[in-house]
This record gives sequence, C-alpha cells and structure tokens, in this order.
Amino acid sequence: MIATTQEPSARQPERAAERGSAYLFVLFVLLVLTVVGLSLALITQTEVQIGASEQQLTRVFYGADSGLRIQLANHLVNGAVVARTRAQNNEIELGRRTILGTAVREIIEVSPIYPIFSGTCNLCMLNQDAEYFSVNHVVTSTSTRLSVGATPLEQARKTVSQMFALQPWDQTIAALQEAGDLSIIKY
Repeated sequence: MIATTQEPSARQPERAAERGSAYLFVLFVLLVLTVVGLSLALITQTEVQIGASEQQLTRVFYGADSGLRIQLANHLVNGAVVARTRAQNNEIELGRRTILGTAVREIIEVSPIYPIFSGTCNLCMLNQDAEYFSVNHVVTSTSTRLSVGATPLEQARKTVSQMFALQPWDQTIAALQEAGDLSIIKY
C-alpha cells in the first residue's frame, strides 16, 4: 500500500481560505434564532392581548344580557316598566374591581319594557273561558365597563335588545294605550 502525502505548503492556502467561516456560520444561526425568538414573543404578547379583550367583551355582553333578565323579572314581579339609566342615577352596578392596576366599574343601563304587539293567545287553555292575549314586549340593555378616575374612560360597551312574548295576558296594547299609562300593566 502506497501512501501519498501532500506537501504542507499545498494544504496551507486551503485552510487559510476557510479560517473564520465557522464563526460566521454560528453568528448567522444565532441571528436567525434571535429573530425567531423575538417574533414568537411578539405573537404571544398579541395573543394575550386578544384573549384579554375577548374576555372583557364577553363579560360586557353577559352583563347586558343579565340587564334584560333583571328588567323582565322586575316587570313580571313588580309590574315596573321604569328605565334604569345613569341619567336617572339608578343604573345597575355589577361592581368595582382592579384589573392590572386600573380600577374599573361595570354598569348596566336598561330601557323601559315596552309592549309592541298583541294577538290572541292561541295555545292558552284559559282562552276558552275568557279573552286572553299574547303580548310581545321589547327591552334594550347596555352594559359598559368604565375606568374609575377623574374622567371615566369607556373601555367596552355592548348593547343587546330582545323581544319577549308573554302570555296569557288579560290586556291588549289598545287597552293600555287608552289608559295612557304603561304602569298599570298587571300580571
């Protein structure tokens, strides 16, 4: 077996041309990894903000929905049709809390409950003996999240409207209009 050897002077220029290439390759890989890491941190931060915003909007939506239910229950139990607004200083307050160092107040404003349509109560068994009606009512509720401070800043707002069909009912809308006062509604 014959071994061929190269002269040391012939190998020297090849190594001199490669000297420092590993250092540049490692620097390039570190640069790419840094860019990927920073972009992942930015994406994560954005996703956290989106999640917090979605949670806030969901809370405000369900607050508005609960305002509808409160107004309907108040109407059914007490016969009340009065609005609950900040202007009248009788809004519904969900509470005050501190979120990430900011004091917030969540309130619900609800319109009066209005009868908008009356018709016969076709499914009422009571309708055979007396004249009962199905009366549709509409109500609107707005839930607002405000920051508490010298000048309250609105952070989120959601308005929900709903129509309720209440039956059996012993009065028509025409009878209510003749009376001229919605507060005489009886259940």
